[in-house]
Amino acid sequence: MSMLSYLTPDSLEKYGVANFDSWVSAFEVIEDNFELTVSGTFKVNRRFTKFGNLQELMNMFGEVWDIQTQEMLNLPVPEHEVKIIKSHVTPTQAKYINDLVERATQIEHGAIKPWEDNMLKIVSEN
Repeated sequence: MSMLSYLTPDSLEKYGVANFDSWVSAFEVIEDNFELTVSGTFKVNRRFTKFGNLQELMNMFGEVWDIQTQEMLNLPVPEHEVKIIKSHVTPTQAKYINDLVERATQIEHGAIKPWEDNMLKIVSEN
């Protein structure tokens, strides 16, 4: 929606999707999903999961964009090789991960004050 509001705001008005709520109701699908938290529990979150009404959305973009695909332009693709490397968790790594999970659980349950420990501190530790 942001890009279209800059490029062609009159099209958004024409199709009746000039504000965010109307655009979302026309082109987005919102679903409740169970998501795993960092502490290993599940909670329900509402998320934009996919676009809907794609043909009309692409028609709107097509009014202002010149879309070219790789197949249309016959672009070269570099060669590549896929290697899968497996490694095992060491006991030290397992203990560290368990400590992080315990801290995250305590934060989620409000057992720790935010200035003492918080999720930003956990995810930025190395």
